[in-house]
Amino acid sequence: MQSSVVGLHQFAFLRIAGRGVGIVSWLFLYVIVCGMTSMAQTSSGNNGAGGLGYLSCQPLTVARVTADVDDSVRTTLYGNVHRLAQAQYDQGRVDDGLPLEHIILMLQRTPEQEQALNTRIDQMHNSRLAYYHQWLRAEDVGACYGVADSDIAAVTGWLEKHGFQIDAVPAGKMLIMFTGTAGQVREAFGTEIHNLNVRGEQHIANMSEPQIPAPNPAFSNVC
Repeated sequence: MQSSVVGLHQFAFLRIAGRGVGIVSWLFLYVIVCGMTSMAQTSSGNNGAGGLGYLSCQPLTVARVTADVDDSVRTTLYGNVHRLAQAQYDQGRVDDGLPLEHIILMLQRTPEQEQALNTRIDQMHNSRLAYYHQWLRAEDVGACYGVADSDIAAVTGWLEKHGFQIDAVPAGKMLIMFTGTAGQVREAFGTEIHNLNVRGEQHIANMSEPQIPAPNPAFSNVC
C-alpha cells in the first residue's frame, strides 16, 4: 500500500544560506507557493486594558501526517529559481561538501488556523474588545496556530533521514532550522547548487526547480 505523504505539502518555503564561503547565496527555494500571514506576535506581561487577566487562545492544531513519507513519488515546485540563475553566468556545480548552515524551512497553517489567527490579531488591536493588547506569547501561537508536534516530528525525521542536522524548532512551530551540505540538498530536494559569476560578483544558486515527495492523491485537498 502506498504511503501518504501529505505532511510535506505543509512546506511553505526553504531558505538556504551558505556560511563562510565568501560568496553571496541566492538559494531561495520556495517549496510551496502559498501566502504567509505576518503573525505580529510578541512577549509581554499580557495585562490589557481594564486590568483584565491574560486571555489565551484556543488550540487549533491538527495532525495532517497520517503515514510515512514516500520519497519514490516526487513533485516539482515551479517558480523557485532566481532570475539571474542563468546558463550564461553558470560556473559549474559547487562541491557536494559545501556547508549550508541554518537552512530555514517554513511550514504552513491550515486555512482554519490562518483565519483564526487573523481574527485574533484584529481583536488585539481593537480597543473595544476584551482581547485589546492581550498579546500572545510565541508558545501560545505555536500551541494554537502552529503545526502539530507530530507533523513537525515527521518533517524533521524526513530531513534527518537525508543527513541534515536539526538546529532548532522555534516556539511558534512554523519553521524548522537545519544544517547540511550542497550534496544533501541535491539528494533531498533534487536540485543542484551552482557557482555563478554575475558581472564580476560570485554567487551560488539552485539552477533547477526543487522537488519534494508528492502528496497522496487522497489528500490533495490538504495544503
